[in-house]
Amino acid sequence: MLHFTLLHRVILDTRQIKFFSLNTGIAIYDMSETFYNILLFIPMGFLTPLCFKNIRLKRILFQCLCISFGIEIIQLVFQIGFFDINDLVNNVLGGIIGYLLFTLIEKELKKYGKVLWN
Repeated sequence: MLHFTLLHRVILDTRQIKFFSLNTGIAIYDMSETFYNILLFIPMGFLTPLCFKNIRLKRILFQCLCISFGIEIIQLVFQIGFFDINDLVNNVLGGIIGYLLFTLIEKELKKYGKVLWN
């Protein structure tokens, strides 16, 4: 995660904060960036319930939001990227997808009397 969000960046000469834009077209680059931001946080949403037995969706949301916000702040302060609100939303969405995958797999395993953790 650190490699893609912080270490693999070029230092910029300005600091920018990007907000949602409703009047711009969607380019292929934007879609791939969205996909990668979602994909980056799916493991966090899936693996966190494996580490902490009684974790709920609200906790996953909060955790993904805090980590994503921290990454965006570091990118802004050190000028190694933009503070992008879309990244926050996509990262949290990835965490939710990961958690939902976990609960789906857990439910299916319970049908057969198996558990993911003890």
